[in-house]
Amino acid sequence: MRDPVVIGKFGRPHGVRGELRFWPHNPDSSVLAEGRVVGVEGAPDDASTHVVEKARAAAKFWIVKLEGVDDRDEAAAFRNREVYVSRDVLPELDDDEYYHADLVGLAVLGHQSASDPVVEIGAVAGFLDAVDTDVMVVEGARVDGRLLVPMLAAVVLDVDLEAESVTLAPLDAWAPVDERLVP
Repeated sequence: MRDPVVIGKFGRPHGVRGELRFWPHNPDSSVLAEGRVVGVEGAPDDASTHVVEKARAAAKFWIVKLEGVDDRDEAAAFRNREVYVSRDVLPELDDDEYYHADLVGLAVLGHQSASDPVVEIGAVAGFLDAVDTDVMVVEGARVDGRLLVPMLAAVVLDVDLEAESVTLAPLDAWAPVDERLVP
């Protein structure tokens, strides 16, 4: 598969006929269609690609049937495995849009306050799906463990794919802490 992009992850089996719950990174996307070839991370049968036999949207996830996966036990082997497609099947993006996969590995720049110099604080390690917004995971030398950054315009000031960097607002500009909530 050429230039693969992760589009979501399989969940537990749905029913007894080999169907799986699929949790897409973009629930509004229609990229997962019948007949589409998808890659599956660490597929149990060592085949890296599979053909989507059926796909339909449910309330919070999709229900997907892969060709050749015909019962609940076979489907269970795909649980928690990432699903990806070739970049060329994804929709064209506007100039100010990007895929999360394009940010992984980029330098993250930031500073404690507006008067401090901007420094590289780490690199984008991945993303978490949260209820209201996606969360960027930053790891690196200036980060103790992981820094979780909400993907909000007030926090992420700039994404520059050409410069291979993501610039954050000063930490003291992020949402104020309600001292009543701090133990």
